[in-house]
Amino acid sequence: MTDFKKRLSDLEDRVSSLEGQIAGQAQPASKSEIRSFVEDWDPDTHKERAVVIGYFIEHGRGENNFTVEDITDGYRECKIQEPANMSDILAGAEKEGLAMRDGKEGRLQNWVLTADGEKFVTEGNDE
Repeated sequence: MTDFKKRLSDLEDRVSSLEGQIAGQAQPASKSEIRSFVEDWDPDTHKERAVVIGYFIEHGRGENNFTVEDITDGYRECKIQEPANMSDILAGAEKEGLAMRDGKEGRLQNWVLTADGEKFVTEGNDE
């Protein structure tokens, strides 16, 4: 339980830092920060990792949405082998209510995290 509390505290500090960046109080997030954020969260599955990366893109970089390519780039920045079909991973997150489609930009589907997806990252997975 103590380990969980420390992990939660670390994530709250990181979220606070990211919110400060969004408010213009700090420099934009660097590539190494996404890696650190994902490592701190320590997701167990590709779905969890994609949601955590999506959260970082939205909150750490201030983007309104993200694409499959953005998540794949996040995997590369984290130096993690991406899954064979990232679209299936995001569709799984959508099925669980963690992400939703947000229109298209050209040929690319845009995605956003739902309130439950954001809560999943900020409060942890209670499963």
